[in-house]
Amino acid sequence: MARLYLITDPLLDSKELLHLYDEAMLGGLGLFQLRVKGLDDSCFFKLAEEFSNRCSKAGVALIINDRPDIAMLVGAAGVHVGRCDLPVKTVRRLVGDDMLVGSSIHDPSQAVAAVRAGASYVAIGPCFATSVKPDQRPVGITVLRQTVSATDAPVCAIGGITPVNLGEVLDARPAYAAVITAVSRSDSPLRVKEFLLEEMKRDGGLTLQDI
Repeated sequence: MARLYLITDPLLDSKELLHLYDEAMLGGLGLFQLRVKGLDDSCFFKLAEEFSNRCSKAGVALIINDRPDIAMLVGAAGVHVGRCDLPVKTVRRLVGDDMLVGSSIHDPSQAVAAVRAGASYVAIGPCFATSVKPDQRPVGITVLRQTVSATDAPVCAIGGITPVNLGEVLDARPAYAAVITAVSRSDSPLRVKEFLLEEMKRDGGLTLQDI
């Protein structure tokens, strides 16, 4: 019943990514997203292949950020696109009906539009201030709650989520809560991941089959 969505830290290089997100870190997750910036296509593909193997062994659904082509080539469960990436409708046409397509949105109306265009789930945020995207103003828990009410599709809360504010996020009843730096920049990444996972299990949640 885990609904923890772990996303790779964009500041880590390939070696650091492979070291941090090992099979123990992947264990028990709901979704895992490979999000990297600045890699050439060959390196990105090799990294995606490795994480496809790791996720398969750990029983976790792999989501590739931005790149539907690489997602299809490595047999990932899905692809996630932002507001400035390929349109959801185009991605859905490219990957077909069986692959998950996630879409980053910032308000309920965008969530509804994304689902109509073919998104399997939407990620609303940032819920709180975050160093990953310091230029973006937090949408807050009220907008998260409104988004959950606006669509029947799974909603993922993202942005600035930590062990301290997790309870507030879960009260809004999203299907997933995504974390990046709360794990990657912790002194004890695996311990933090396990804590978040246990809190979410107590709260209940969705599995991949519910999407």
